Formats: sequence, C-alpha cells, structure tokens
Amino acid sequence: MNKKEDLIVTALLARLTEFQLLSSDNDLFNFCEDIRDYISNYELNKDVKNYCAKCGCNEFLCGHNKRT
Repeated sequence: MNKKEDLIVTALLARLTEFQLLSSDNDLFNFCEDIRDYISNYELNKDVKNYCAKCGCNEFLCGHNKRT
C-alpha cells in the first residue's frame, strides 16, 4: 500500500472511531465496527496476498480455495 492509500485508510478509521464515540445508537456503533473490521481485514489480507478471489476474505477462513 502506498503512502496516499495509507493516509486514506487511516482517515477513514479515525472518522469511524469518531462516529462510534459520539453515537448513542448501538446499531450505528456496531455498523461502524463492522466497517472497521472489514477495512482492517482487507488491508491485512492484501498485504499478505492470501485473499480469496471469490469473496475477498482470507482464503484460509472461507474454504473456497481449499484443495479437495
């Protein structure tokens, strides 16, 4: 990930944290947390280069790429 992408991801995560801290709505809090998890997991999988081409998750978790 280049520096510009890293700054964008950091800004998005910071904004989600801000929404979560200001929110009194549990659904909004959980929605923000799901987005934070998705972004973090995507970035981790992208760096490791082991994401699934079908669903985008870690190939070791979804089972799409398992050999039979």
